[in-house]
Amino acid sequence: MKILVTSTGPTLDSPVDMRLGRCAYFILVDPETMEYEAISNPYAQMPSGAGIQAAQMALQTGASVIITGAVGPNASGVLGTTGIRVFVSPNTSVEEAVRMYKENKLQPLTVGGGFMPGGFGMGAGFGGGYGRGYGRGGGFGRAGGFGAYGGFGPGFGPWTPPQMDPAEELQILKTQAEMLKRQLDAIERRIRELENSG
Repeated sequence: MKILVTSTGPTLDSPVDMRLGRCAYFILVDPETMEYEAISNPYAQMPSGAGIQAAQMALQTGASVIITGAVGPNASGVLGTTGIRVFVSPNTSVEEAVRMYKENKLQPLTVGGGFMPGGFGMGAGFGGGYGRGYGRGGGFGRAGGFGAYGGFGPGFGPWTPPQMDPAEELQILKTQAEMLKRQLDAIERRIRELENSG
């Protein structure tokens, strides 16, 4: 199990960032060992669409729990299709927030609804996003969305991603590529575990 905590800095001592979409870092924590990985949020400075992008990135880490301060309606719409659990943290450190979660002291946050540009699939992948639809389940597609259960959400046609300069786009694509590599590694590890257990 992994917990993803929005953070203002790259360590467990950093304060929890109260914003999901525009947090400075995601801290991916193993609650049993407290080993962690800091992941910079490349969407924090986007003029618009940060919540959707950050929510998709959070899902791609494979975390089953997110701890943050608040989730906007667009990010909520993304997270609401996945079954991931979201909890609200007080203004404390990342380490303390994880400890409070383990002690059942954090309040759950209901996610779902929200506007989802282009429609989001519930299974195979998320369309929309940056217009390339890098999905948790490995789905790839143009904005518009598809999934194991078909499109989900309003889906008012293709979403036009916010304009950005080439350097910013390059950084985002590199980050997404790295997240996909991690996801693939985790899938391959699980396949080996299942094969060896039989």
